Amino acid sequence: LSPAVGQRDELLEDAEQRSRLAIEATEMGTFDWDLQTQEFKYSERLANIFGNALKDQFDHKDLVNLIHPDDLHIRNEAVRNAYHSGSLNYTVRLLYRDKTLHWVRVYGKVAYDKNNVPVKMYGTVLDISRERSYQKALEESEEKFRSLANSLPTFIWTTDRNGKPTYFNQAIVD
Repeated sequence: LSPAVGQRDELLEDAEQRSRLAIEATEMGTFDWDLQTQEFKYSERLANIFGNALKDQFDHKDLVNLIHPDDLHIRNEAVRNAYHSGSLNYTVRLLYRDKTLHWVRVYGKVAYDKNNVPVKMYGTVLDISRERSYQKALEESEEKFRSLANSLPTFIWTTDRNGKPTYFNQAIVD
């Protein structure tokens, strides 16, 4: 048995509220891009993710212009692939007007018309700058450890929790 119309409406409203809560809790920005008219709608959070680098009202081209020139090909390839696969997924750096770098991860879906022509792309944008900063600091710390460990004549190694070796310093290798 299918739910009555009223129940179905309540279920849809409940699902929408849950989606909004998840988006709000994860601090994602959302967008809706009409591929036919190029109209670009976005959430306030998306505007915040792109910082005060944009004017009050901006369009899709303004967003693309903030992508670091070295990363623009990543975005362009992901969009081209999305037209065929139906799914958008990429990570790029943004270069704000004040020359600060910010990282974003973009996820999206493509909607098609009855002739299988892409007509709309919608999705989310997440600022991952903090995570990238932590990752870089961890990598630098690990590099310092390896450099120090490799310069010592003492045998140094690490293992995983099962005792399987995961690292040997140069003294062991030699």
